[in-house]
Amino acid sequence: MTDDARWTALFDRIALFLTLLAFLLRLGLPSSTVGVGLNLFVHLLFWVALTLWFAGRALGKGGVYRFTGLEFAFLAFAVLSLASVLRAGFKLTAIDHAFAFLSLSLFFILAVQVLGRQLLLDVLLATLFALAAYALVQKFVLFPRLQNEAAATQSVELARRIRTNEVFATLSGPNQFAGFLALLLPLAVGSLIDTRRYYLRGAAVLLGLVALAFTGSLGGWVALGAGAATMAGLALTRTRGRAVAVAAGGGAVALAVVLLLTTPLLSAAAARSHSMHVRAVYWRATGPIIASAPVLGVGLDNWQEHYFRTKSDVQQETIKTHNDYLQILAETGVFGVLAFAAILGLGLRKALVRESAPLPAPEPPSPWLVGGIVGVPTLFGLMALGDFVGGIGLFWLAFWLLLRRSPPAGDTTWTRMGAAGGFVALLVHMVVDFQIYQFGVAAALIAMLALLAMLRGGAAEIAISKPVCLAATGVLMAVSLPLLAFLSPRAMAADNELSDAKAVLYLLDRNAAENPTQALTEALHAAESAQMHNPYDPDGYLTFARLKLHEWRIWQKIGAKNTKELESMELTALQALDNAIALRPNSSPLHDQKARAHLEFRRRWLKAGGDPGYERAKAAEHLRLAVEEQRRAYDLYPTIARNPYHLARALEIARDPDAPRYYKEALRLSDLAGRELENLDRLKLDPLEQVRALRGTGKPLEAHDLLEARLRKAIQGLSPANARAGLERYVQANEDGMDEGLTPVIKDVVDAIMRDLK
Repeated sequence: MTDDARWTALFDRIALFLTLLAFLLRLGLPSSTVGVGLNLFVHLLFWVALTLWFAGRALGKGGVYRFTGLEFAFLAFAVLSLASVLRAGFKLTAIDHAFAFLSLSLFFILAVQVLGRQLLLDVLLATLFALAAYALVQKFVLFPRLQNEAAATQSVELARRIRTNEVFATLSGPNQFAGFLALLLPLAVGSLIDTRRYYLRGAAVLLGLVALAFTGSLGGWVALGAGAATMAGLALTRTRGRAVAVAAGGGAVALAVVLLLTTPLLSAAAARSHSMHVRAVYWRATGPIIASAPVLGVGLDNWQEHYFRTKSDVQQETIKTHNDYLQILAETGVFGVLAFAAILGLGLRKALVRESAPLPAPEPPSPWLVGGIVGVPTLFGLMALGDFVGGIGLFWLAFWLLLRRSPPAGDTTWTRMGAAGGFVALLVHMVVDFQIYQFGVAAALIAMLALLAMLRGGAAEIAISKPVCLAATGVLMAVSLPLLAFLSPRAMAADNELSDAKAVLYLLDRNAAENPTQALTEALHAAESAQMHNPYDPDGYLTFARLKLHEWRIWQKIGAKNTKELESMELTALQALDNAIALRPNSSPLHDQKARAHLEFRRRWLKAGGDPGYERAKAAEHLRLAVEEQRRAYDLYPTIARNPYHLARALEIARDPDAPRYYKEALRLSDLAGRELENLDRLKLDPLEQVRALRGTGKPLEAHDLLEARLRKAIQGLSPANARAGLERYVQANEDGMDEGLTPVIKDVVDAIMRDLK
């Protein structure tokens, strides 16, 4: 072997290492732990791997590129994804997703050029086994352990998932995990039939089916049924009739779409199924979003920035459309969805045509190389995420080593049909859920497209000269190295600092910090540092503002008299909120947070003991700005009870006669939340808010009776002494909210109950 060939082989091994590492990290890292910085780092591994592949050929005499035809479609979609950022209000998430899709396009190239079909097949089967095994550990070990801690978790959604006991492995939710299983289970079945090695692949299929059952996803079973039907259709048309079968399947899909769009079919399904009921809300709200930007879309992952203005008053919240096709159309426009359809259409063509000439598979890599690849995420998991997450790598490696002991199948007919069935299954599941926005599932989908291309064969082998390889290496290095050396470390540092600050904020909000002053000081430094490391993340500014409000309240409690220092804290907190709003202008919660901060500052100025004229003017200005910000929050999200409630509250303080109208709307929306099948307490007004709203609409007796009933229920079963202590704590806890109208109601109710306790 010449020196040039040795360098090429070395660079190829490193490229393979980085490609597999990035793929396994993408699927092995729990979604809840991945921030923008870690996302960027993982996706940059694909860039570095492709750079090394070209560099290896640049050191030699050039090379050969296998052109599958899908590359142009991937490039078009990546370009249109980047163009959609121009329309995005929340640019950070749009850029994050656009770069992710571009990087996954590079993964497709690497899978075809570097991995080869046999290694890619074994990797997918090992990943299926590992995640299914981990899901069972989650079901029988982790969930029982965490049940009692679910209520204390910072994530309401995560707590709900733990309580429902529906497994999701390392993905964002049970439905995404179900889509992943529906994608890979048919492939495992096809490989099992081709190799006649029933035990190992059969174990993967059995574990996958059990895990799918534990997801509780009906859509997953429907998708898997579609995949099985596809396999059966392909098996029956191996010799003839394939074109007729494909045409019949395409016609059935087209008919279903037409019926869904032109008949009451969606309404009928929504009436019978709660799952379809909530999806109907999401999908109907998408029409106006699409109409607002039909060409370029509203920006990747920016559907969530518009949904709350276009949704009906049905009390359902989400940040994804739960339909990948609609979401792509809304966020990248007509041209974007056409490019996306081209990717899927070319993949279907390679999956469904009868003829094939599989690309030759290169020699499998050394077990030591693959062991090293798997060792990196395994050690990361053991050190950072716990024994069970780290154990996924051990499941994966054991299965892969056992696979290597069985010779590959000479015939790949059933493997190809299984890949086609899994691909169709995921396409079906994408109708009712979001899959490509879950980067782990998206990576598995790209891997399946690459496998289909290699099983179909027929790739054109294009000779690329040494100068072309040098130019490609230079371009890829110019993009990837600065991002990897400068931007990615800063973004990861910001993610870690923000996580630390949020952990302290969580404790401060619940008065659970052991040393609040010291913890607050450290958290403020962390939040400031996060802003410097990533100045484009609105969450950093919001967290800093909330921490600054805690500092301001501590100064209030200790009776600080330095008005200028307090005013400086107010201005700092408001400026941080302004910075967050500038980065995410369509976020209703940010405007609501700023409005409530203005009202809190107003109360302080009313109680200050300095210049009365100046203090009244400051209080009036805070009230004016609070009303202005609260109107904006309401306009951005008019169908959640708390927004009209907070607006009514601000208007009532300002003595605006329009306040009762918004109180009525708040009560109506809160009542609607109570009629939903699932628990939507987070969308309802709390008892004190309901009391104020009832009084604001001219129903003081109802307000009095409601509060009395709630308080009597709260102290039911307590001794008189404990009941009195509880009522006193309730009055003290709500002193800040009792001004301007509620003081008489609460005191009258508490006095009446106290008299009954004597």
